[in-house]
Amino acid sequence: MAKTLNPDSVWSNFNSVGMVESVCLLDGKTTVETRYFISSLKDNAEQFGNSIRSHWGVENSLHWVLDVALR
Repeated sequence: MAKTLNPDSVWSNFNSVGMVESVCLLDGKTTVETRYFISSLKDNAEQFGNSIRSHWGVENSLHWVLDVALR
């Protein structure tokens, strides 16, 4: 039986589901991480990709500052 979202739920306005696969090669070892996102964006993969890259750019720069400041 399919379930429906409560129209008053904070999740009721999502329009798309996106997936990002990150591949990292470090010291000869490859790891793959898959992340899933729900979004209010409507079928715009380019905007979705830009949003994800922008978010992680901020995350990474903040962690770099913390790493440098706190050694």
